[in-house]
Amino acid sequence: MNSRSGRCVAGFNGGNHTGFVPVDPSFLYKNTPKVLAQRSGVPHMVRGRYMFRVDDVVRPGGCSNKTGGTFPILIYPNIVNMLGEMSVDVNGMCLDRTVSYVLMIERRQTATCTVLNPAIARCHIPKVYAWGTLTVYFQPQSGLGNEEKAFVGYIYFVPPTLDPMRLDIGNIYDWYKNPLPQVTMPISWYPRNFTNPELIYQMESNTGGGAQYSISQDQLYSVQLGLYVIGYKEARDDQIKKFRPEHRVLARLTTYSNNINYQYRWSAQKDRINVYQIEQWYMSDWERMNELYTYRTGYLKLAPIQLNAPVSTVAPQLLSG
Repeated sequence: MNSRSGRCVAGFNGGNHTGFVPVDPSFLYKNTPKVLAQRSGVPHMVRGRYMFRVDDVVRPGGCSNKTGGTFPILIYPNIVNMLGEMSVDVNGMCLDRTVSYVLMIERRQTATCTVLNPAIARCHIPKVYAWGTLTVYFQPQSGLGNEEKAFVGYIYFVPPTLDPMRLDIGNIYDWYKNPLPQVTMPISWYPRNFTNPELIYQMESNTGGGAQYSISQDQLYSVQLGLYVIGYKEARDDQIKKFRPEHRVLARLTTYSNNINYQYRWSAQKDRINVYQIEQWYMSDWERMNELYTYRTGYLKLAPIQLNAPVSTVAPQLLSG
């Protein structure tokens, strides 16, 4: 706090660049912050001490490059859907924007990461067909040079039905009734699970890769979301001696606007789906007649829409948000 001029700031969360908020108790103290040091917001305690309520998820912060290999990284969320295509925030190693980082998953694929600020990187998780805790290693993509060491962490991969950030579609048994009990079915999601990829790209372009992201910035979550139907089937592959899975985007049911109002920082956004309406098919007429029903099972996915994507029957590459 600057006792002479400027605005007061309350710091929280250990320095991971997410918990700094301006403090304006009243108009009387707004332009003379030194008055705050002479009073107390907590009765019978030290002058200059104030209490603040935190409604966000509390995550320890900070970073260090001196304890690599022994200091575990902090991963949020650390419970991840095994179908992938989602992002996790990694906090632990002090980051350099000029360096590319990766998150290596135990005996499986590697996740690419984007540096959000000097303490947090966002990694895009691929499909990992495993149920349980896997060890992950966070390090520069170029390798471990300059006495760098990989930071070690853990992610618990779960089936879609156990994912705490899953898309909620109400009573799952209603979807298997024929005919359906109603034309419109419920759907809900948490808006803060999605960010605007177009805005992030624009900020990176305008600053030459040096953009500073604030997780509390509402505009970061203003994005158009598409509800996609993804079909699944598998066939035996004699060459690899096992069944080869196939996931394909079949159609987009509808489009939603992610709500950025204050209460949706912690509350779910609820809407309804018209199950007999298709906004856009990603199959040709021949495929819809001959191949559509070979996908005997599937799932719904809510993902940001690529604004400049051409209209075609080619399945889009869904963004992780």
